[in-house]
Amino acid sequence: MLLENFEEWDKMMPIVLICLYRLASLIKMFEISSVSISNTLERFNFNIMCQ
Repeated sequence: MLLENFEEWDKMMPIVLICLYRLASLIKMFEISSVSISNTLERFNFNIMCQ
């Protein structure tokens, strides 16, 4: 019983790892883009206040 489950887990493990890796890279991309968006907004507000 345990061995069968272990073999199933062994087959699924690479898929799980790939999904986790993709999720992590998506989160990282989202963090980077949100940081750059907020930086752009800050610069935009700064330019408006300077004018």
